[in-house]
Amino acid sequence: MMKARTIEADPKSRIVSTFEPEWEGGGAPSKTIFLISVEGPHCSLIVEHYDLTFPVVHGEGVADGWSRWAAGLKTFLESGEVHKFNAGEMA
Repeated sequence: MMKARTIEADPKSRIVSTFEPEWEGGGAPSKTIFLISVEGPHCSLIVEHYDLTFPVVHGEGVADGWSRWAAGLKTFLESGEVHKFNAGEMA
C-alpha cells in the first residue's frame, strides 16, 4: 500500500504530494510534483519524483508503478473507466 498526501496545489498547473510507501523495504517518504500546462487543444502532464532512497530500476518498483499509473490515467481520461492492473500485466 502507498499513501500520497497533497502538500501544495496551484489549481490547474501544479500539485506537490508525498509518496509514502508502506510495504516492507519501500523506503522513506519522497516527493512528487505534477506539472500541468495547456498546449493548444491538449494539455501536458509532467511527473517529477524526488528524494528516493533506493535505486530506480526500469521495469521494477517505482519505475513500473509510474508506467502503470500513466496507463491507468490515460484509460480513465479516454473512456471514463477505471483500469486495475494485475502484477505482470504490463510489458
